[in-house]
Amino acid sequence: PDERLSYIELARQGAKVERRLVAQDLSRLSSIARIQDNVDVVLEFNSDELGRCWVQGSADARVQTRCQRCLEYFDRALHAQVSFCIAQEPLASKLAKESDVFTAGSDTVLLSDLVEDDLLMALPERLCEREPCEHAPQLYYPAAEPVAEEGASGTENPFSVLAALKNQEDS
Repeated sequence: PDERLSYIELARQGAKVERRLVAQDLSRLSSIARIQDNVDVVLEFNSDELGRCWVQGSADARVQTRCQRCLEYFDRALHAQVSFCIAQEPLASKLAKESDVFTAGSDTVLLSDLVEDDLLMALPERLCEREPCEHAPQLYYPAAEPVAEEGASGTENPFSVLAALKNQEDS
């Protein structure tokens, strides 16, 4: 289950955190993909010579999601690598110019918040592996039957009376 982590203390200790998250912990990912099993998370915390907190690690999940092109469901393994500094404002804004930063609102962060964005970015743009996709909707539609030429069918042209009047005036 999701938990709040004291990232400053974990970084001081050089701690490694291994946890399993469930679909309810990753609401944004769950809204666009069905998480098939638990999400395995491994994160290593450390601090640099300036006392800044860094986290590196990964998150792995199996999801089932719908292709927006052919509307079929596909199973996919997601692997997200994370590597960033965790900081509070105003330090976060300064660090953002030189590295990836996770902006923390307090001395603790939710484990899911550290990995969910990267899992979302790990989703492929196109789920179909075959080209052309056999499930894709038909993009070619044959032209309609050609329109019959004027006078070719048995129907009268409704403007033929006007054409006859015009021809009479010209004569």
